[in-house]
Amino acid sequence: MASKIETNIRKYALANAYLHHGKAQAGSVIGQLIADDPKVKSKLKDLASQIQKEVSTVNKLSLNKIEAELKKTYPKFFEKKDKVEKTLPDLESAKKDKVVMRFRPSPSGALHIGHAYVLGLNSEFCRKYNGKLIITIDDTNPNNIYREKHIFHPERIKPRLFKNKKHSFVLF
Repeated sequence: MASKIETNIRKYALANAYLHHGKAQAGSVIGQLIADDPKVKSKLKDLASQIQKEVSTVNKLSLNKIEAELKKTYPKFFEKKDKVEKTLPDLESAKKDKVVMRFRPSPSGALHIGHAYVLGLNSEFCRKYNGKLIITIDDTNPNNIYREKHIFHPERIKPRLFKNKKHSFVLF
């Protein structure tokens, strides 16, 4: 009788092969094993050859055989999962058509992913509440500017008008 870990290696190899047209990958099987039981990480050296062997065996099967074995040994794999729609939390005291948010990054250096994240959140809250988004970029601290990375060099400035259904603004 196969151990629980051997059974899981087989079912995750089958599932991965099914999702990828008959070609399972050991890394995906390892990831799923660790997701199920983080303690498996300490046993990976011992399990690596076993996982690779199982992946090779499964990769030799036809898609029909993979599907049939999956339905028999891992029927949960085919169950439809309810999609959970993620929504923004409500803003305390926010009222429709009254929300105003601003985005005011420091122009002292290059814009980065953190700026994009905040701008995206502000934009989505404004969309949720039919609000306004104000984008301001100004030089309030010219002594703190790293010129090599500064995105607003005079030679780079090109005024552009951005519009969508609810917002329009000029970026200099």
